[in-house]
Amino acid sequence: MSSEDQVPRLFGPTGRIPQVEAVSLTRSTGITALREGWRTAHTVVLVLVAPLLFVSYHAAADPSAGVLGVVVHGALALMASVLVTTYPPLRRGETPQVSSCAVVPALMVVAAGVVVLMAAVRLVRRWWYRRCRGRWGLVQDRFAAAAVHRGAPPGAANAELAEVFADNGPAAGQVAAILDASAFSASWTDDDEVYLRACATLKVLERTR
Repeated sequence: MSSEDQVPRLFGPTGRIPQVEAVSLTRSTGITALREGWRTAHTVVLVLVAPLLFVSYHAAADPSAGVLGVVVHGALALMASVLVTTYPPLRRGETPQVSSCAVVPALMVVAAGVVVLMAAVRLVRRWWYRRCRGRWGLVQDRFAAAAVHRGAPPGAANAELAEVFADNGPAAGQVAAILDASAFSASWTDDDEVYLRACATLKVLERTR
């Protein structure tokens, strides 16, 4: 390179403004660098880490999440394992310009969205269950849970459930009779006063566990 080439070119009204020429970089960035520098070691790390993370996520979560939980935990495990694979050196010493730690905030946003989604799903499922059961169905659930907690067999009839509350007098039997009538009696008429009285009696029975 001659000395004339090293002198920056000037432009402007009086030739005092240096001219800047753009230079294109050939360095790979981001996913491109990771793809070009991927080695067998990265595949081994991915295969080993992904199942461990999936088992950890799935074991720590609510088992009632169902298929949605499996899909979400699998996606999180895959993203986290790909993040871990960026730490071993790439082929030919190539490194992406974006640090692995810079991906963590994005993963946190995704994880927060997943948590919000799962919470919303649980709330919707709970609301739908309560809506389908109705208020007397919820009373039935509470009565059965209180009786089972005191030793009654699960799935027993209401009269049998009431027997475990014998030390509380006829109150449990009255609640059992009301619940049977609300479920099976063709002449049943819902009454707010009867409902409130049954709830008050049930609250007393729940306290005597």
